[in-house]
Amino acid sequence: MVNVPNRLIIPSPITDMMTSSHSFYNYEDHMDPCSNPELLLLEEARSFLINKLPIIATSAPCSYHSAHGHYLAKRAQASTAIPSFPNSAMDGYAFAYEDLAKYQNLAITQKILAGDTHQYKINAGECARIMTGAPMPQGADTVVMQEHTQTQGTKLTVTKRPKQHANVRLAGDSIAKDAIVAEQGERLNAAHIGLLASIGTQQVECYQPITVGIFSTGDELKAPGEILEFGQIYDSNRAMLIAMLAHLPVKVIDFGAIDDSLENISNVLLKANSQCDVILSSAGVSVGTADFTKDALEKLGKIEFWKVAMKPGKPVAFGQLSDSYFFGLPGNPVSAAVTFLQLVKPALEKLGGGNVQIQPQWQAKASAKFKKKPGRTDFQRAIANINAQGQWEVKPVGSQSSASLLSFTQANCFAVIELERGDVEPGENITIEMFPALLVM
Repeated sequence: MVNVPNRLIIPSPITDMMTSSHSFYNYEDHMDPCSNPELLLLEEARSFLINKLPIIATSAPCSYHSAHGHYLAKRAQASTAIPSFPNSAMDGYAFAYEDLAKYQNLAITQKILAGDTHQYKINAGECARIMTGAPMPQGADTVVMQEHTQTQGTKLTVTKRPKQHANVRLAGDSIAKDAIVAEQGERLNAAHIGLLASIGTQQVECYQPITVGIFSTGDELKAPGEILEFGQIYDSNRAMLIAMLAHLPVKVIDFGAIDDSLENISNVLLKANSQCDVILSSAGVSVGTADFTKDALEKLGKIEFWKVAMKPGKPVAFGQLSDSYFFGLPGNPVSAAVTFLQLVKPALEKLGGGNVQIQPQWQAKASAKFKKKPGRTDFQRAIANINAQGQWEVKPVGSQSSASLLSFTQANCFAVIELERGDVEPGENITIEMFPALLVM
């Protein structure tokens, strides 16, 4: 656990939007927060999280075996050149290139295998049978592929002359000694692990996973497998969010589904605050009379921002308790997923010491109409593909209701429609953002 600063410095224009209670919501007057005409732009909310949140993860040495998936806390450098010695890139014969002009045949005097630690030497007019990865003998600068030779006893004839230095990997060809092979903040993947092993690195300094607590709220929620009564639904949000968190280097504590009451939610917030670095809740941050999460957060901590100009996901909240950060996600499942991807994931990456990965966007042609009202950045579920002309095209898929998870499984991207834009007609350009791996894997 890391102590959270008592007050984050909120940059303009966020500061200008705040009330005296450091929140968009005037809890003293119990005003409806949606009556506030100001909505924080998505770009402002995300920029605030990325630029103002500190790294709270601690670091520790990790063996290269256990470093997979961790964020690197200190840049890694090569202590040795790769390769550390000149070696053959092919099975063939090593010789001095200038000898091809002097001798009709070369004498095969030795055979060098990969892993051979003996330092061989050839003289003028000689060559060595050599295998891929085997060290080059002194006096040789070129390797001819065995397919381009003929042999008779110990005599070699080159039938297709290579270029000088062909098929030879020089020392440091791949990585120079002291070269930086991975920067701080990179998340170590399988290729990194192989690279670290190739330079002989036994351990690296990695950020340790931060702890994320999660709970959902609602008297109507039941766990899958339980019998639903009239008016009840299954708790899908928490399961989906936990599945997405599994793709990030975090530890997850599941606090379950909490009944709607200020006391119950306050209790779970206090419990989570004592055990977690970040707390995620699903539902309870809208404007319903039974939405108690924001009231509990204001009672125990403070809300830094609430209500973002995005669809779905407008009533997303971010705040602090004494020892943790808090995200209140909307109750509709698609809203919860979109706000997680656009705001929570970048924040977790920053807090955990990682380089923030924003999903790339590019332009496509709309092949069907997208309906939209100006005023919020809209993330519509869509299917994008490359057409016969080699151009990206995209069309909406299924219901765009924030309660519909089915269309989420049928889509492969978001069609991102800008804040002030209205309907997008067929043939017009539209921004697309492909789903990240944590959503589709």
